[in-house]
Amino acid sequence: MSELFYALAASQTPVNTAEYDQLRKLISDTWNAENSQSATQKAALAQIDIALEWFDYETLDYNECFDSFKAYFKEFPEFYTAERKTRIWDTSKIIAASFAQTDHVDNKLLLKLKQLLDK
Repeated sequence: MSELFYALAASQTPVNTAEYDQLRKLISDTWNAENSQSATQKAALAQIDIALEWFDYETLDYNECFDSFKAYFKEFPEFYTAERKTRIWDTSKIIAASFAQTDHVDNKLLLKLKQLLDK
């Protein structure tokens, strides 16, 4: 999921340090927003944060990140419950809106994501 969220943030322009920190905070805030967060959701957030901590975000390609998420999603569909898909979709829309400079690329990624999540 980290790669997906990064892809949405970086789809228009490379992400600088301040924007990368903003992305990490946005994800954390979004996933911590619900008071009824389950242990599974907390574990997912921890994994996202660890992956983002290790990213070399200055050299990542957003298309490769999206494709990597897509491959993982298809390989491990059991990890993506209806609740998690909704959380991913909601977070993705927030990220796209927060980092958008123009709508074309983000909308294309969101459309690809929606098609993937709806399968």
